[in-house]
This record gives sequence, C-alpha cells and structure tokens, in this order.
Amino acid sequence: LPELKPQTRILMYWGNAAAGPRGDATKAWGKDYAGVWHMDDEGAVVKDSSSYRNHGVTGTMSPRNAGMAGVCRTFDGNWADCGAGYNAEFEKATAYTYEVWFKDAALPAGASRVGFFGWGQSGDWNNANYLGLAAEGKVFVRMGGSAANILPNGGAIEAGEWHHLALCVDNAKAGTEKSKVYFDGELLAAYNWAPATQASKAIAFRIGGWVFEGDDGHVRSGQSAG
Repeated sequence: LPELKPQTRILMYWGNAAAGPRGDATKAWGKDYAGVWHMDDEGAVVKDSSSYRNHGVTGTMSPRNAGMAGVCRTFDGNWADCGAGYNAEFEKATAYTYEVWFKDAALPAGASRVGFFGWGQSGDWNNANYLGLAAEGKVFVRMGGSAANILPNGGAIEAGEWHHLALCVDNAKAGTEKSKVYFDGELLAAYNWAPATQASKAIAFRIGGWVFEGDDGHVRSGQSAG
C-alpha cells in the first residue's frame, strides 16, 4: 500500500479452502507497467500481470523451481526462452525501466554471453537490446550498436547466487544521464546510449533466451526511470 489513511480498511479472510480470489489481479499494477512476469506459472504460458496482458509463450523450458520470492522458471541453456510478443508500450514512453531477478547456473566461457531478457533482432546487433551475463562474472549490456562488459562493484558474479539487474533509460536526458545500469540496487554504469527501437512488430520481447542457463524471476518493464 502506498499510503495508509485513517479510513483505510484491511480485510482478512481465511479458513475456507474453496473461496477464490475476489480482487482483479490486472489492476495490481498501474498503466505505467508495460509488462510484469512473475515467472511462476505452470505450463507453456508465462502470464503478464499488467493490464496489457503481454503473455509469454515458452519453447522447451525446464520445470519451475524455488525463486528469490516464490517460484521462478529455470532455463536450460539450449535456446529455450519465453517470447512475450510485441507491444508498443514497451517503447512508448520517454523514460522507462527494465528489471529482472536472476540466478545463473553456470558462467559463460571465453567470449560467449548469455541474455536474461532483451528485445529487437538478435541477428542484427544494431537493432538489438539486452541485458545478460558475460565471462568472468561480468554484466553484459547491449543497446543497438553499443555494448559493454561490466564488473560489479562487489566483484565477479558467482554461479548459484540471486541478483537484481535493472536498466533505466531516460531519452529526455543528455550525456551519461541517459542510460543507467543498476546491480543489486547500486549504480553500476552510466552511458550516453539509447536502445535501438524495434523495426518489426514480429520481433518479440524475449525472456531467458540467448542460451541462458539458470533461473529468471519477476521480470518487469515499466514507463519510468530511476
């Protein structure tokens, strides 16, 4: 709750296993959230909890497992991912934030990289954007034709640990205030970069692709920047 007022009432009901939810889950997230995927669904569909209903459809994906909070999805490292389709809301705002909780099962080797989520055309690096993991436990960020491997402030990322990663973009700002990468709540890097826009509506927002092996949980896309 953002604010408690004297007239605020909080009701609790328990003891009836047959009672279903009475609220509207689609209204839990405001219109500024373009997509919220908790990654705790069963089956091939990963539901978007936002009002835009950008549900993801999975290919070959490992079972659900215990997540940072609740349940997460485990990706097997064999190009299994979740395609959430195209929605103009992903890029509509001037300022927006993408974030994810992740736990990698194995670090990339050599020059290879894996992606936690991204959008655009993976075969054309000038039209692709994604956040992921690079060798030596570094965060990898790509926005169109610009890319960087970044060592977290606390040292290399180790396999088997949960971390939070966020990309905040504000196209109204100049210089290194335009794009910022946060790792576990701390500013990791800032760039004068702008993500490449999607050239085709057939290009999906994808979660857990690019041979990522590990767990993704609570992916969010919102129209605001930190």
